[in-house]
Amino acid sequence: MAIDRAQLNWLQDARVSIGGFAGTAAASNVITSALTTALSTAGDNGVAVPLQIAGANALGVITTPPDNVAIVLDATNKRPLADVSGNEIYGKITEAAGVYTLSYFKLVAGVETIHTFASANSLDVFFAYRYDAARFPKNAGLVIGGRIINQDPSSSGGGSTVRSERLTVTATNTFSALTVAPTSATNIILIVGLNGGGESVNPFGGAAAAFSVSGTTITWSAVNAGYSVPTTYQVTAVYW
Repeated sequence: MAIDRAQLNWLQDARVSIGGFAGTAAASNVITSALTTALSTAGDNGVAVPLQIAGANALGVITTPPDNVAIVLDATNKRPLADVSGNEIYGKITEAAGVYTLSYFKLVAGVETIHTFASANSLDVFFAYRYDAARFPKNAGLVIGGRIINQDPSSSGGGSTVRSERLTVTATNTFSALTVAPTSATNIILIVGLNGGGESVNPFGGAAAAFSVSGTTITWSAVNAGYSVPTTYQVTAVYW
């Protein structure tokens, strides 16, 4: 005798995706409307599941730590988001009086810290939902691979991002600031010359170095380098 899935007293958690969520320049966003839309087709074969808080014996959106963590990706390139230091950004979903909120966090040296976006972002959000047997999607395991935020590389653990950018020579021997501070004052190379060419210059040599870095500020020493950098030169910074 066959038993229908609807007859089973069985619950299972899985990820539901929201594509292209319009995140604002903030530490959190109300996500109620986006959840409603996503859940309208989130069940097996595209059936709707209710927008409600999950319980020990009830289906719904999981809002209880630690399982309320939401994976947040850049909707354009489908990559994890990170702050300027390379710390990955993730979300947590909470609920109050029927309003669902997605708050943003990051791990800084292993400590959970609130993250505030400086500008608007288009996000792909993968949140946790507790299904009953009747509506559990057959393809739930294919929505996104399992990931643990704190197992990802970070700058404090030796991982880093290589950046390259063209600097403006605003006056002789004076450059525009870097977008991000290098992980150390020696993790940078400058390519200095005309029309995108020139020589590669490093900051080694201590007091005799051609340039030094403090935060995002580069100080060029014409005496140590043996030449000045006029405004007609192009300077490209490659750094970690």
